[in-house]
Amino acid sequence: MSNNSLIPVNESIFSKIKNFFKNLFGQQIVENYELNTSENIVENEQKVRNSIFAENIKVEETEEQKLLKLQRLIREKRISENDLSVEEKNKLRKLYDSQIEDLRNSIIQKRNKIMKIKYEQKRKAHALTPTFPRFES
Repeated sequence: MSNNSLIPVNESIFSKIKNFFKNLFGQQIVENYELNTSENIVENEQKVRNSIFAENIKVEETEEQKLLKLQRLIREKRISENDLSVEEKNKLRKLYDSQIEDLRNSIIQKRNKIMKIKYEQKRKAHALTPTFPRFES
C-alpha cells in the first residue's frame, strides 16, 4: 500500500522502486528549477544595478580641458577670437602663457642635455688623442 493514497493499492516491488525513483528525481527537478529561478533573479538584480550605475556616471570636463578644446577650435578656424567672451580670452591667454613657459623650460633642458653630450664627446676625444713629446732644439 502506498502511504499517500486513500485507497489501498497493491503494488509490486518493481512499482515501489519505480515510484521511489520518480519521487526522488521529481523533487530534484523542482529543487533545480527553484535554484535556477533564484539565480536568474539575482542576475537580473545585478543587471539593474549596473544599468543604474552606468546611467549615473557623468563625464565632467575640467576647466583646462574646456580651454584646450577652445584652443583646438580656434586653430581649426571653427570659431574666431571675436566669438569668445572677455573671460574666455583671458583664460586662453593664461593657458598660452603657461604653454610657452613649458616650451621654454623644455628647450632649456634639451639644450643643456646637448651641451653635456658635446662636452663628454670632446673630453673623450681629447683623452684618446695621443700626445707626442716635444723636442726642443
